[in-house]
Amino acid sequence: MSIAKAYAVICVKDIDAAREWYAGIFGRDPDGEPMDGLCEWYFAGGGLQVFEDAKRAGKSRLTLVTTDIGDSRDKLAKHGLKLGEQASGESVTVAQIKDPDGNIVTFAEPGAGTMIHLHAHAGNTAKHGTKHDSNVTIM
Repeated sequence: MSIAKAYAVICVKDIDAAREWYAGIFGRDPDGEPMDGLCEWYFAGGGLQVFEDAKRAGKSRLTLVTTDIGDSRDKLAKHGLKLGEQASGESVTVAQIKDPDGNIVTFAEPGAGTMIHLHAHAGNTAKHGTKHDSNVTIM
């Protein structure tokens, strides 16, 4: 089996409100809307699907790896979004925000020297790098 991409799914009650909110998170409109009730944002190796499903809304979690959590906080603030307090451990700093349905989005900045997965290459091999690798991007 060869897996080319992976998508996280966030369930929401109102796709129109969620489209606007997540556009603020990513600093851009959805990259695709392949069917009614579904918005997608694409990233290297995968993406996020925001799906209208009132029964499951508010029960999703998403972690976004960033190279600079302070910069992410500043960019979110420009869209009227407030990232919660930071918590730091030996290998990561995190901060969270809840979407209007209560889904939790965690921003995570790996510590110096921490290895993080980047994107898959042909043959299903994974490349690794430090937080300073220029191939790691969000926002």
